[in-house]
Amino acid sequence: MDLVIFSQPKVFEALLQLIYALRSDAQVHLVTSLSYLESLKPEVKRNSRLISVFATEVVPKRVLAEFGYGCYNLHPGTPDYPGWRAWSFAMLSDAKTCGLTLHEMTEKVDAGKIVSFIKFSIARSMTEQDVKNILIKALPDFFKYYPECLTQQSKLPVVSTHWSRRPFTKRDVQKIIQLNPKTSPQMVFTLVRSFGFGDHEEKPFLMYENKRYVLQGNVNLELEGKDCMEFHGFTFCAENCLNQIQAPEETSLKVGQ
Repeated sequence: MDLVIFSQPKVFEALLQLIYALRSDAQVHLVTSLSYLESLKPEVKRNSRLISVFATEVVPKRVLAEFGYGCYNLHPGTPDYPGWRAWSFAMLSDAKTCGLTLHEMTEKVDAGKIVSFIKFSIARSMTEQDVKNILIKALPDFFKYYPECLTQQSKLPVVSTHWSRRPFTKRDVQKIIQLNPKTSPQMVFTLVRSFGFGDHEEKPFLMYENKRYVLQGNVNLELEGKDCMEFHGFTFCAENCLNQIQAPEETSLKVGQ
């Protein structure tokens, strides 16, 4: 049985040494996009197990059926937080833990039967980026805890734990991160902590005069002449200004005390 890891190079680098330590005999294929995955030769898929690790593209049912040793996804969240940006929603609800969940892949996102999961503590002083870094560092620990997903050729047994809710979606994120004049300072702070460190499309934003003003931070930016506004101690800039603004090399978006 060979392995196809559907992920990104940074994640794969964190796993490569451990994978070969557990499966020195295996042929390991790194796949970084759905189109690349689909283009793999039929014999490669037939002789492999697919393991998706933090991949963001949904694998169609027809592709899943081509893998001879099953398809599994390692989700960056616990069974209580399926779906998109699970760690952010965990932080938003002030969860004390985050984790990793291995489950069978289906055509529906985070709907397959759960095989195994681990949890670890997170603190209120942590930002979204802090938690994401912990998730990546925890990857080797998960595979040490459950090496069977890399080594066992038969179908992996499932546990009695189930997903506790429907998966969060990108649409859910957009509803959550839109601020309005009535949004309290504490809620702004919480949303910045939970969603403010990723791509600008999913950072907290304000709508004003039909423009979208996206969080830039509470740092000293070169804003003279730029279309920006301040809201509860944070700077928001019109999207058409984002590429024109130069932030200092070291920012100071501090969260928690």
